[in-house]
Amino acid sequence: MKVDFGELSVTAMKDIKLYIDKLNSDAEHCVTISETATNEAKRVAFSNLAGTYRKLAQDLQRILEDHAETDAQRDGHLLGLLSGEDDQKARSKNRND
Repeated sequence: MKVDFGELSVTAMKDIKLYIDKLNSDAEHCVTISETATNEAKRVAFSNLAGTYRKLAQDLQRILEDHAETDAQRDGHLLGLLSGEDDQKARSKNRND
């Protein structure tokens, strides 16, 4: 069984983005419920739930952005290695020292 980790990563990131969107949507629904609820306990509960959903969405978004930055740095390094740029920089630095 062959697993393409590049494809898996892209698929996983799309799934996380969909989950972030769902969390934000659920938070908005909770806000609507909390604003229209006639029971004070329900207003507070749904308001707190909306805050929890927003926090989860923000945390996942931050993790996704950190992961994307790390991927970009890794890809840049690998492309440099493949093109020989890092070797050229190292040789140039050794000549200057």
